[in-house]
Amino acid sequence: MSKKKKNKKQATKIQVVQPIILRNKNSKKEGRVLWVIGIIVTIGLFLITSNFSTTFTSTITISGWDKWDEVTISALMREEIVLDNNFRQRMNANGQVIFTKIPNDYRGKTVSVHITNSDSQRMPFFLTDSVVAISNNRRINSPKVLTVGLRGLDKLEGIVKNENGIGIPNATIIVAGIECRTGDRGFFSVEIPIDKQRQQQKVEISKSGYRPFRANVPIIGEVPLQIVLPFD
Repeated sequence: MSKKKKNKKQATKIQVVQPIILRNKNSKKEGRVLWVIGIIVTIGLFLITSNFSTTFTSTITISGWDKWDEVTISALMREEIVLDNNFRQRMNANGQVIFTKIPNDYRGKTVSVHITNSDSQRMPFFLTDSVVAISNNRRINSPKVLTVGLRGLDKLEGIVKNENGIGIPNATIIVAGIECRTGDRGFFSVEIPIDKQRQQQKVEISKSGYRPFRANVPIIGEVPLQIVLPFD
């Protein structure tokens, strides 16, 4: 075979192979571009959805309940926390109340909050705060913390009488380490700080000329305590 024929064949091979190599390089570049565009579109859609969603979720954390017994905690979990009289949810086992589908126009507002106590036979729960501020931040949902209590745990009221049913004045009352004295007619009232509130309190009552009273007393509810001190 002559040199001219060999050169023609080699030239033909080069002409056929070279476009294929260039086409592969262009395909890789196009794929990378499409991949980058896809990521940008996905991020954009996420930001648009986050910023322009018509509703959002807000979480309220309830504190103060974990020191109660199981019966009382179960009773609390049957009650509903009401936000702005429009949204109702129950507390979960982690002490959280999660409100979903709240309209966006609630962001940045301060709204009312309360606990239902729907059944008068149930325990008298209450929230120490009557309003809650909803965050205006569209991307961060910081939990709000509210404290729940039982009416009666925060205060102990009552009367101390003698065996004849007459109120004993100036008797010493000690509840949760807090001391007070009865008034002229034997009435007393003791405010109990939240860190000392319990479903039962040790109550000590004494007065010269009478036998002292010492007992663990259940104080849930708002019924005044009536204690009779026998004559010594």
